[in-house]
This record gives sequence, C-alpha cells and structure tokens, in this order.
Amino acid sequence: MRRYFFYIIIATLLFTACRKDEYETPHMTMITSKTGEVMIELRGSGEISIDWGDGTPSVTQTYAPSGSLVLRTFRHNYSSAAQRAIIIRGDNITDLHCSNNQLTRLDVGKNIALKTLICYDNQLTRLDLSRNIALEFLWCWDNQLTSLDVSRNTALLSLHCDDNQLTSLDVSKNTALEFLNCRNNQLASLDLSKNIALRSLYCDDNQLTSLDVSKNTALRGLDCRNNNLQADALNALFNSLPVSPPFPLHSVIYIRDNPGAAACDRSIATDKWWTVYD
Repeated sequence: MRRYFFYIIIATLLFTACRKDEYETPHMTMITSKTGEVMIELRGSGEISIDWGDGTPSVTQTYAPSGSLVLRTFRHNYSSAAQRAIIIRGDNITDLHCSNNQLTRLDVGKNIALKTLICYDNQLTRLDLSRNIALEFLWCWDNQLTSLDVSRNTALLSLHCDDNQLTSLDVSKNTALEFLNCRNNQLASLDLSKNIALRSLYCDDNQLTSLDVSKNTALRGLDCRNNNLQADALNALFNSLPVSPPFPLHSVIYIRDNPGAAACDRSIATDKWWTVYD
C-alpha cells in the first residue's frame, strides 16, 4: 500500500512539473485561417522552432548564442482555409514580424524578451502586452483594435497604432516615446504632457478639438489634419509649439481639413520657424 501511494505521489509531481514546464517555456501563439502563404520573420538567439499547426513537421532554426543581427524569414503555405494555431518557441526571441497573415489572435505574453512587434494588416481585436515590458517598437496599424493598453511598456520608443478603432489612447507612462502615429482612429483627446522625448506625431483623421504640445520640446513634425480644431484651438496649438531650429532644419505642421484652418493665425507658428502646410 505504501509503495502504491509512493508511485501516485511521484506521478503527480512529474505531471505537475511537465505542465509547469510547458506553461513557462517562452512561446508565442497566433491564430489564422489564411489560405496560401504565411510569412513570419524572427530575430533572437539560441534555438527557435515553429509549429505551423497543420500536422507538418516543425521548423527549427538555431541562432548565434550571442544573438543574431539577421532577421530570418519563415514561409509556409496552407492549401485550404481552416483555423490553425501557429506556435513559435524560443528562449530569447527579440523580434517578431507577422504582418498580413489574417491573424485573428496573437498571444505574445509568454515571451517577455520581445523588443519589436510588427503585426500590422491583420484582423486583431485585442492585443495584451502587459508582460512585454522590454518592448521598444510596436507597429500594429490596420487591425480592428478598439483599445490598446501600453501602460506597462515604459521602454516604448515607436508606436504605430493608426487605422484602428481606438476611442482613447493613454501614453502617459511612455516617457521614452519618440515617434507616435495614431492617425485614423476615433480619438477625441490626446494627452502628450509626459512625452518629453516625442519628435514626430501623426494624429490626423481623428476627432480632436484641442491639442497641447507645450511639453514636447523635441517635436519637429506634427500632422493634425482632418480633426475638429477651430481657429482658436489651432492658435493655441501654434502657441504651444517649441521653437524650431532655423532653416534648413525647420519643423513642419499640417493643418488641412480642420474647420479653423482658413482663419487661424499661421504667423504664430512661422515666427517659431515652423512651416505650416495645408
């Protein structure tokens, strides 16, 4: 009887250890029903494998131990439309490019080494990045995102979240952010007071009624076309612009298709060495 219980305990411990190892092994999962070619690009170190989810053998690639500067491309063809789970495993994958693959789901939370995620032109409705605290580059434009939480991604340098369905965007924790493209969403406001490193801002095709860039002293390019900025709001924006380096390093701002574009006082901006374009 004692030996019987001993075997049960050993079996339980082994099963638990296997389940724990499976859960903790760094991996990423994506769901697609695409017919034809799926292309994925990866950068990392050590052994990386891809299970394409259709029964074909997994593809394995070994990178240099110290990390490879080469972005490796992996291609796979699906002959029919069926939902498949693609699983990418690797201890130190820093870059994932998976754009234009008709992805409906992308889970990168179990790969905390990720620094670059390029997943534009898919069908994603949500993207959980709460565990990817090393992330520096996020390009997720042309999806179906209605919200995006980047509050844990404090190392973020470049964010492209344009052409989604965002009604709000909080970048107050992203103090290292240098480039922000949030055009063609449904933003009614945008607080940039904490983004002192910001150099380029594309917020055109939204619903902004005001915009203050007084804290963005490094700003050199701003596109705010096709918002709801009246003349007084544009004048206030011009007043908040930092003084630009003189020609040929002058800065540019685009204001076309705002209701106050014709009546605003552009000299406020040009006196600060900004060029105002329609």
